[in-house]
Amino acid sequence: MKNHKALVACRAGVGSSLMLKIKVNEVVKENNYPLEVEHSSLDGVPGFTGDMLITLPDVAEELIEKKVPYKVVAVRNVVDKKEIKGKLEEAFAELEGE
Repeated sequence: MKNHKALVACRAGVGSSLMLKIKVNEVVKENNYPLEVEHSSLDGVPGFTGDMLITLPDVAEELIEKKVPYKVVAVRNVVDKKEIKGKLEEAFAELEGE
């Protein structure tokens, strides 16, 4: 599996996305995933150079509608590591299949 780069973002970039970034990092470390994780508000999306965007479902819908050039991963429960792991595995499979 090649190395990937993800941006964890929400509208303001403070509360929920910061908690999500912490949990994503824990899942990455526990599973030895080849993923470098950054954090930002949505303002940071245009300058992001990775291939995965991890966010909340409402923001994900918006980003998909805008046709951003990233794999958009929507996480409902920002503290549910099982959900995060499953979503990351789906995203890796999709990215690797390209």
